[in-house]
Amino acid sequence: MIEYFFGKLGGKISKDTIKVVYEMLDSIKKHIPYEDFEDVMSKYLNLEVLKKEMILQKMELDLDLKNIKKSQYSLINKTIIDKRNNNKLIDYLRKLSDKELMLLNELVDISGEYKVVSDENYVKMKNHRRSKSSKSISIGGNYELNQQL
Repeated sequence: MIEYFFGKLGGKISKDTIKVVYEMLDSIKKHIPYEDFEDVMSKYLNLEVLKKEMILQKMELDLDLKNIKKSQYSLINKTIIDKRNNNKLIDYLRKLSDKELMLLNELVDISGEYKVVSDENYVKMKNHRRSKSSKSISIGGNYELNQQL
């Protein structure tokens, strides 16, 4: 019977699958007989073929979606990639405000350059604050550090 269904289904599912289904239905049939065992077996196997085809279609759709997302990524990052390849991206990013830089980082792939420019901006800000807050006080006399009294 396994060979019959394998031939009938044109090899769309394996003989092992047909054998497992046959054994399962045969086990059930021993306790609760089917009116038409061959019809039940045929319909079950046809559904199994449909399930397998659907799984393959889903895999193809998933691959198509992945390719579409990759194309979208390439499209929105084209300018970034061009500037990166021409070594102009970091100079361009240095001209942006922190807010613009953060927004661009969320929208396109500039994470490496973002870190560089963001760190540079932080150091500039820190140095700017330090230069504003450091005031020199001069006290008359000649004093040395760690002077002994």
